[in-house]
Amino acid sequence: GWYDMQKASINPLQFSNPQTFVMNGVDDYKTDGSSNGELITLRLENVEDTHGTNYYIGYNRASGFNRGTLEAINTVVVFSTSEKDIRNRSKRIADLPVGHRLTLSDFRSSGYDVYVDVKNISSNQKDATIVISSSKHGSPPSAPPPTFPPTWSDTSYPTPESSMLCEDDPYFYFKRAHKTCAGWVGKGKNKLHKQKKYKKIQKKCKKKVIGQFKIWDFCQETCALVDLGDCATKH
Repeated sequence: GWYDMQKASINPLQFSNPQTFVMNGVDDYKTDGSSNGELITLRLENVEDTHGTNYYIGYNRASGFNRGTLEAINTVVVFSTSEKDIRNRSKRIADLPVGHRLTLSDFRSSGYDVYVDVKNISSNQKDATIVISSSKHGSPPSAPPPTFPPTWSDTSYPTPESSMLCEDDPYFYFKRAHKTCAGWVGKGKNKLHKQKKYKKIQKKCKKKVIGQFKIWDFCQETCALVDLGDCATKH
């Protein structure tokens, strides 16, 4: 599944004290399991069944294949996903810089509110520290004091890398294990001279995966064959 070694799912109402998590961007995912507890995605379980809305927290670090992002740069982002939506579409509901808070009112119809606070983003933009807490509806706790990193004249965008490997992510699959870059997205790529095959692969590459990311962000080599993604110009 997605980022299995760096994802977590919690019911925030089960904790009596605020919980702190360190979030990393998708480009910092450790495929070898060598992370120190940092998360790529954190799910807040708003429902226990499959008929409601859950919330997913991530950190939109502008690095690697995501370095060209133009929205919510180096910011904690929160998405909501309806389990009733068979297309599994997500909606971005909040962009949270340091010192900002998202309130999820009456979480699980419990009479309690849940809060997502961004406490700190490290000076190298790699780690975003968030705090999850809850309180009775209408009685918010004090937000944790934010820690701001040193500022530079050019902190909005990271320094572009001199080169980028235009390769397919070997760990990627789309919803089901057999839907890989080579085995599913690129099926028929040896017949790209046929317009129908070309358009079919293009359609797959344009599918949204999570948040603003699309398949072409993960199947870079394959999607470049149909002129999509950052690697298209290098093909």
